[in-house]
Amino acid sequence: MSLDANIKKIWNDWTFALEVYDILKTNKVVITDYQANGNYNYINQNQYNQGLNFSVTYNFGNKKVQKIRDISSADKDIKNRTR
Repeated sequence: MSLDANIKKIWNDWTFALEVYDILKTNKVVITDYQANGNYNYINQNQYNQGLNFSVTYNFGNKKVQKIRDISSADKDIKNRTR
């Protein structure tokens, strides 16, 4: 299990996103094993899953185009019929 976080900011036609993975470095495996016959095992694996991702997106297109259809909910139709 790991703690991940992301934040996104939309500004005009731009979208900025920042993602951070495995903030607390919890994907580390440490095993210490003492056996009765005297054998000792020590395993320390760090998968290095910590990461950072930053993305910038620009939205092209005609902003004057209107929606082709209007999506209405069922409760709106019921309210119109009861009036």
